[in-house]
Amino acid sequence: MEPAQLEIAAILAPLDRGAGASDAQLAALAADLAGVFPAPLPDDYVAFLRYANGADGTLSNGVPIVLWEAETILEANADTVEGGWMPGCLLVGSDSGDFLYGIDLRTDAMHDAKYIETEDVGIAWDYLLWSGPSFLALLRYLNRGES
Repeated sequence: MEPAQLEIAAILAPLDRGAGASDAQLAALAADLAGVFPAPLPDDYVAFLRYANGADGTLSNGVPIVLWEAETILEANADTVEGGWMPGCLLVGSDSGDFLYGIDLRTDAMHDAKYIETEDVGIAWDYLLWSGPSFLALLRYLNRGES
């Protein structure tokens, strides 16, 4: 594994993780998303799904996290897609409460930050709590306070 993948594995170690997604599951997800989102999933997120198709539990710093399985991502996004909230944002998990984690799949985004944290209330691009360039950056942010 590459250093980033090793760090991701270490951060996710305390969580219950699903077996890695199969090529068929990833192809089905990509096909489902292609009709709804303008850009494909980033390679680093696909690598996460290959490693762990979903994860649930509490990070070492006490932060709860649920990262959704490939098969449930589109269903979990139904309300945001149909409601037109944050067009181009694919939600991929939550803290089991008010905070949501997502990926900016807009092709016209004017920044390098692909991963976001937002609050469920008033979900809109103007109300991001955090944004960063990679899946690892999101996990580091959520696991902040740990060395």
